[in-house]
Amino acid sequence: MILLINPRSARWNHRVPLSVLAVGAGLEGKYEYEIIDQNYDPRIEMTLKSIISARDVRYVGLTVMPGPQLTQAINLSAFLRSNYPAIKIIWGGTFPTIHADTVLKSSLVDCVIWSQGEFALPELVSALEAGQPLDGVRGISFKRQGTIVHTAAREWIHPDLLPPLPYRRINVRRYLQRTYLGNRTTAYHSSFGCPFHCGFCSVVAMFDGKWLAQKAENIVRELAFLQAEYGVDSVEFFDDNFFVSEKRTLEFSERVKPLGISWWGEGRSDTLLKYSDRTLREMRA
Repeated sequence: MILLINPRSARWNHRVPLSVLAVGAGLEGKYEYEIIDQNYDPRIEMTLKSIISARDVRYVGLTVMPGPQLTQAINLSAFLRSNYPAIKIIWGGTFPTIHADTVLKSSLVDCVIWSQGEFALPELVSALEAGQPLDGVRGISFKRQGTIVHTAAREWIHPDLLPPLPYRRINVRRYLQRTYLGNRTTAYHSSFGCPFHCGFCSVVAMFDGKWLAQKAENIVRELAFLQAEYGVDSVEFFDDNFFVSEKRTLEFSERVKPLGISWWGEGRSDTLLKYSDRTLREMRA
């Protein structure tokens, strides 16, 4: 069994754990797994003890961002290593993607996934279960006899081709926050990366100028599902740069209007200044 952990990242305003849901999507129908969100589990060590004692947990994956979540990930990994040394501890997310060597210098982590986990993790687990070398699993780093090994890079799979998120695995409604956008605001990623190479931005190190974005119709289709299933009335897009394509923004604005869903996204001011009056009007509508 595989446990996917979202370490605590904030004291309030917890968002849907999209990262572990994405990884879980790649495990569906292949391996038994469970998602644990420390943001809603203040006694997570007790939860881990209970699950591990009752089930054959062999792998634990943690998603790790810099900041508070990193601290919690270290603490949880230390707890697991101390009490369950046979379990493989696997880190993914922003921090280990950029700092794989630093992470693997610690005895707390066995492997880092620095590519799309929904594809790399099933392959990694399959190789470990079969006792095969890990060199053929693209987009990971691991330790071999004390030496850090980085495998070949994995091509990014377009978001329109990714498996659907397994929302049934979590209690979605408790993540829907009241914001200035609405009463049941959800989080959503509609694209990966950014075409710009700003020197201060970690996105450059992860995507090197790539920007892959869902089609507007696919975004709206999923938002319609979230509205029908969970009553979502607003969405915050946590894309690294939502507004790269004016054509996509305009089409999305037009398509989402009948749903009555308010929305918000991040982008560059110099990009938005080039938008036409028509697009800006549709965005505000």
